Amino acid sequence: MRRKWFRNGLGRKNSQANRQGQVWKTRSSPRSFSRTLERLEDRRLLAAITFSAGILTLNGDQDFAGENDNFALARDTSDPSKLNVTVNSDSAEYALSSITQINVFGFAGNDSLIVNSTNGLIKVQNGIQYDGGTGFDGLLLLGASTNTSDELDVGATPGAGRSLLENGPDFQEIYFQNLEPIIDQVLSSSFMIDAFGTASILNANNAINCTIASEGSITIDNFEPITFEFKDHLIIDSGAGDDTVNVSFQGEELPSGADFDTLQDITVNGQDPTASDTLIVNGTINSDTIDYRPGSTVGSGEVDINSNPAVIFNTMESVVIDGQGGNDALRYTTPSNDGQGSILTLTPSVDGDSSTVTGRPAFGASYVPLIFQHIGINGSIEFTSTNEGRADYLDVYGSSAADQFNLDPDDGGSLDMYRLDEPGDVRVAVEILTPSISTLALHGRDGDDEFNVVC
Repeated sequence: MRRKWFRNGLGRKNSQANRQGQVWKTRSSPRSFSRTLERLEDRRLLAAITFSAGILTLNGDQDFAGENDNFALARDTSDPSKLNVTVNSDSAEYALSSITQINVFGFAGNDSLIVNSTNGLIKVQNGIQYDGGTGFDGLLLLGASTNTSDELDVGATPGAGRSLLENGPDFQEIYFQNLEPIIDQVLSSSFMIDAFGTASILNANNAINCTIASEGSITIDNFEPITFEFKDHLIIDSGAGDDTVNVSFQGEELPSGADFDTLQDITVNGQDPTASDTLIVNGTINSDTIDYRPGSTVGSGEVDINSNPAVIFNTMESVVIDGQGGNDALRYTTPSNDGQGSILTLTPSVDGDSSTVTGRPAFGASYVPLIFQHIGINGSIEFTSTNEGRADYLDVYGSSAADQFNLDPDDGGSLDMYRLDEPGDVRVAVEILTPSISTLALHGRDGDDEFNVVC
């Protein structure tokens, strides 16, 4: 199992020079409440570790102002009722039951806090409060035991929020501010990115990028990257506002899972049903097998690319599949509706390998519209259904110029469309395969079109 540790001197400075007097607030819940943690003045020389009235405080910058500090919290291996605390070269041990709150002040410099829950979650009544201060400050979460859930709540400003781990009745809360990288390597069945209160930046119009490689990485506007491993299920709640969630797969490696070998799926929730939320799922530069399955529930569906984790979506208003070239095979599968079928429309764009597909069941609300692009001019789209046999109706539109439609009913049916007014075989759209289509309507639109049917 790989572990990554922060190193001092990461070299990037935070643009905010003064972060004193910040306010920490929790979301209202049975075990959390509003409270304020005020920064002590950086110019005071404080003891590295202090404990008074149940509050354990860890202070950085002991040797000089701007020192790169290393903080660590972990329950003792031989006696998990004890908490081991480290600040640089200083260390101490306390009975965990005697602690009600832990404060960590990084002050200036490039600081790191490691919270290791391998020997049990660090459960204190008022949580762990971590202020990185100025500099390039990080939070590393470790834990070798699988937890029920892992939640990272995004706060009102970049670098602020809350981490919540739960395992049965036990929990561990970290309230943080003024952080840059957050690395989560705790084993957990699920990992959720969510809004922390109504003031969270997730409740604005956001650009959320999720990159899946040997590690997972999530960025939200100018919120610092969230890197993760050892999760089975990733959940992204995009909050209110008009959001764009962009999911990319890079390379053949996937993040390790907790109970499974690798990450199994990604769920994206648009949250606000009245907003205009868009999901973009990217393929690779190679030839991909892509499946799009609109759901029977409004705003729902699933996208699968090769053997990567499934991308499941809810309350989304549109989906874009970007094949990144490579002549991909795209399959559009309509949901089951007792054989009543679906009514579908394909409209090509000006690029031959891009089109829009809209649809609805014969009786019911519309499916989430699909825009596919860059699947390669020699790629294809195949219409299939979970209903048995052929029950779907498909309208296919040509361009405003002169087009040639070539329909071959063999092997389930295929349609090729070319431009008549351009030399060579210039496609209007990728090859269209129709194994689930009972009725196919071809619309030439403007131009002097030609229709050829192989009998």
